[in-house]
Amino acid sequence: MATYQVLYWGHLPMRVRATDINGQKSAELSPRFIEAMNRATKLHGMEGTVMFKWSAPQEK
Repeated sequence: MATYQVLYWGHLPMRVRATDINGQKSAELSPRFIEAMNRATKLHGMEGTVMFKWSAPQEK
């Protein structure tokens, strides 16, 4: 069984990581999510790194 987590910036997904008996892999999501984060940061004057949070691990 593998587990996965999603890294969010606010409510926008940025990265996915999966872990199983073979180790851990992660992948960036589409550049459009990064662009959306950059637009939201500028629009709201937010600090980008403060808004990152991993979801709870989910089994798949």
